[in-house]
Amino acid sequence: MRLLSALIFSFCANIDNIMIGITYGLNRVCIQLKYNLIISLFISFTTYLSMTLGNYIFKIIPIDTLSKLSCWILICWGCVQISNAIFDHTQETIKPIKKMTLKQAVILSLILAFNNAAVGISANIAGVDASLTFCCTLIISVCFLHVGQILGKKCPNAFKAQHAQLLSGILLIILGLLETFI
Repeated sequence: MRLLSALIFSFCANIDNIMIGITYGLNRVCIQLKYNLIISLFISFTTYLSMTLGNYIFKIIPIDTLSKLSCWILICWGCVQISNAIFDHTQETIKPIKKMTLKQAVILSLILAFNNAAVGISANIAGVDASLTFCCTLIISVCFLHVGQILGKKCPNAFKAQHAQLLSGILLIILGLLETFI
């Protein structure tokens, strides 16, 4: 039963990784395995820390503040993507595949970790096992980022060239708004 709780929590807490993966896939940015692991380990570790230290963190930073901060970062990131799509008229027909940089991996890790830290505190209060959640979060995060990226890359190339950045910006804003109100 403890494993099932950890699996369900990890699934729900990391479902946004699919949309993030789609965003990167649409923009033809390859999240290499090493960066996927770095991102997922950071998310898992942050979730674990928030679950084990949740009562102390909650006294310093309210859960709502952490959650809202991660949502607003996603919304701002989406606005930047949309702005770039609207004002960048030099898009190629097919963008070359770029590889994620360490800097991008760290920024993405921080954004996703804020969200998981907020829900991790709640999971701690609900009694979800932190060690099992660490393992489940790591596996699910790696898989969801990878699956999302594959889905994003499957879009037709003509669509990508014209609308990828715009769509990814819209998806990020939707994700941020959903996380704000859920």
